[in-house]
Amino acid sequence: MQNARIARRRSSRTLAAISTALQWPADHLEHLAMNGENPSQPTDPLVALAERVDELAQRLESLERRLP
Repeated sequence: MQNARIARRRSSRTLAAISTALQWPADHLEHLAMNGENPSQPTDPLVALAERVDELAQRLESLERRLP
């Protein structure tokens, strides 16, 4: 993405899915695509904790779907 010189519209859902699969915040790649830089880390520890809890809940749901 850094070497692309042509501005392209990337699907927010696709970027969020890839970010989530890489265990990054869902908006990480979209922020990179739009701003060309890493998103700043949340300064509020509760925000970071809430995001991590959401990530863990999604992973748990994924594991539960695999169970018979």
